[in-house]
Amino acid sequence: MKIATDLKNFGNTAFKAGDLSTGLEKYQKGLRYLDAKPTVSGSDGEDVKKSLNTLRFTLNSNSALLSNKLKDYNEGLRAASEALGVSGITNTEKAKALYRRAIAHIGLKDDELALKDLDQANTLVPNDAAVVKELADLKKKAADRAKKDRAIYSKAFA
Repeated sequence: MKIATDLKNFGNTAFKAGDLSTGLEKYQKGLRYLDAKPTVSGSDGEDVKKSLNTLRFTLNSNSALLSNKLKDYNEGLRAASEALGVSGITNTEKAKALYRRAIAHIGLKDDELALKDLDQANTLVPNDAAVVKELADLKKKAADRAKKDRAIYSKAFA
C-alpha cells in the first residue's frame, strides 16, 4: 500500500506541474500495485481494507480526470466506472466519479448517458457548481439541437 500511495503522490506532483501524461502513468501504476490483491488480516484488517478502497477510488478518479483532460475519453470512462465500483465510497465521491464519467460521455458524443450521470450526481450532491454548470450546458446544447432539427424539418415538409 505504501508504494501505491507514493505513486499517487508522484502523480499528484506531476499533475500540479502540468505533466498530465506522467501523472496518469503514476496513478495507473499505483492501481497495478493494488490489483496485486494484498492480503489483509488481523485486528487492523477492516481499517486496512477501508484505506485500500479509499486509495483505489482516488487513483481511479484521478485517472479519469487526467484521461479526460488528455482527451482519452474511453480511458476516462473506464476509470470513472472503476471508481464507482469501489465499495464504501461516500455520496460526494460517487458524485465526483459520475461527473468525471459524464465528461467522458460528452467527449464520446453520448449526451444521453452524460445527462443521466449528471442528473444522478446532482441528486447525490445538490448544487455542486461543476455539475450544475455541465447540466445547464448539456441541456442548452440539447435544446439548440432540437430547435435546429425543427427548423430543418419545417423546411423539408413546407
